[in-house]
Amino acid sequence: MFVVKRSGYSFCILAGGRRPDKLSALIDSIHRQHAPSYEIVVAGDATSREDAVVIQLPELARQGRTNTLRNMAASKTTFDHLVFCDDDVWLGPQWLVAVGAFSNQALLGTRLWNLDGTRHWDWSTHGGTRGHAL
Repeated sequence: MFVVKRSGYSFCILAGGRRPDKLSALIDSIHRQHAPSYEIVVAGDATSREDAVVIQLPELARQGRTNTLRNMAASKTTFDHLVFCDDDVWLGPQWLVAVGAFSNQALLGTRLWNLDGTRHWDWSTHGGTRGHAL
């Protein structure tokens, strides 16, 4: 059955439980986007929060079952745009403005930045002539 969801952003965060400070920084960066309609769903190992739906699945997080965690988070969303994040990234101040310019795309991947401003391994190669490289 196909369900039409309301317009807005559902931020689905995978949390391993070892980086609560980074999870808080990511959630703060989501709030600073000032999206007109959004929600935050955290799946994995995280403490309860008033500003997010937290789905406690610590064993799945420990096992690295990221696809299952993504599916569990997505099943709890109510908005039509899904944003998947790990708990060790944050969104820059103009992230939503930049992504909004491409909101008519079915699938969109963006650069990921670490909290210290360096590039995260969002797209990388492993092996081949270049070895492990961004």
